[in-house]
Amino acid sequence: MKNLLRQAAAQPANPAHCRPMRRGLPALWAICAAWLALALLAWPAAGVAQGVKNATAKPAAQPKRIQPRDGYWRWDMGATQSSATCMPGLAETLRQLLPQQRGEQVRFGKPFHPAQLVQHQAVRWQQPGPNHFVATAQGVQVQGLALPMDVHYELHVLSPTQMRGQGRVQMPLLQSCAISAPFSFEHQAKTPGGSARR
Repeated sequence: MKNLLRQAAAQPANPAHCRPMRRGLPALWAICAAWLALALLAWPAAGVAQGVKNATAKPAAQPKRIQPRDGYWRWDMGATQSSATCMPGLAETLRQLLPQQRGEQVRFGKPFHPAQLVQHQAVRWQQPGPNHFVATAQGVQVQGLALPMDVHYELHVLSPTQMRGQGRVQMPLLQSCAISAPFSFEHQAKTPGGSARR
């Protein structure tokens, strides 16, 4: 038995079992390092490419400003609605401040602005969008009424021949009275006399 142990101890280690393991770890580290280096080199390039793509992306298209057509236009007001707190007869008086039904020849300024349609020195216009206009007036005096009123108009230009809006008038009393109505403003193919538009 002792002779067998001595013979086994005297034999050199088999390189077939040890050398591959010693060489395998450095090779694996080398492969990992090479892969990591390639990934780090590719990452900035991908980021730059994405940044160029975002920089060259076109912005969202904005709506074009619509110019209404000159000619004969008709203004119609829809059904009015009044608050329940309005005193008898007051709603009819406030109704006079809303756009009244009418028809007329109109030559619009360029660019279009609705100030020529609602001519009142107290009205202040704002333009939230290319074809959206808002008018407000506070403290408007009307003949026959001692208290001032607040007016709010909103107008949307839908096409060169059509506009839509909403009007609201309010009297700030102890019991506030308000009246509102939709309105439309449309270009007519013919004047009331029957002649075709120019």
